[in-house]
Amino acid sequence: MNTKRILIIIAIPVSVFVILSIIFVLFSSTSRDRTDLRNAQQIEKALITYIMETKDYGLTFGEKSDEFLTVKRIILKLHDVIEIEGVEYGPYLLNSENGKTILENWGIKDKNEYNGFKITIYSQSQEIDIEPHKNEDTIIIVDKSNFPVN
Repeated sequence: MNTKRILIIIAIPVSVFVILSIIFVLFSSTSRDRTDLRNAQQIEKALITYIMETKDYGLTFGEKSDEFLTVKRIILKLHDVIEIEGVEYGPYLLNSENGKTILENWGIKDKNEYNGFKITIYSQSQEIDIEPHKNEDTIIIVDKSNFPVN
């Protein structure tokens, strides 16, 4: 067998492997990005529902705590049954039964693209916007009355 033929026989599978590897990397990155966007939308809906049901605009989650408001605290609290003045609310987010923790399931998946969630709370208009964020978890409150934020 001549060497050109051997090189062609080796080059074709290697080329196919390289092309498929590139496609796989691009697809998995896009999938993680979509998961982060979907998680942000789900957290946003859960938080809006919580506030509408409880009227807890200060996001105290029924506690008289000086604990700072963080993205992690919001995600964890939305998984709990929250009692406010004897009435139970929630849970608003559910954890799947895949053996992962709440923060593993609901945290950022695409660490190359994002490092956390950005939560913007407009307390005057009672609007909330949550999106994956290039920096670490961030909470921005417009009209900061009644919000203990770190």
